[in-house]
Amino acid sequence: MKSVKVLLLFIGLSLLLTEVVAQETVSKPKGPAPIPVELFFGNNRLVSTVSVNRKFTGSDRFGIIASSTTAFSYSNELSDNESMNVLFLSYNINKGFGLLAGFSAKR
Repeated sequence: MKSVKVLLLFIGLSLLLTEVVAQETVSKPKGPAPIPVELFFGNNRLVSTVSVNRKFTGSDRFGIIASSTTAFSYSNELSDNESMNVLFLSYNINKGFGLLAGFSAKR
């Protein structure tokens, strides 16, 4: 019974110390974050998605939000292809409040 208590104490201390060490090594990445591109392969079509949410260089208030989703048929039938594109320009008025203006296009 005593060995079980010692083992549990050792495991608890190990987890506590591991968490403290893991939180010390926080580094801020240099440069802009990468733009995520997703590809989904299906049995009939390929779907790709790209999303961007960035601030303009030198501005904390102005930014761009864009998203594009396209689906292509493997048989290259134009009637089976789809595209949805959204582009917004953003302006932050105050923290948590802003304006968006933009457009969307679908095919």
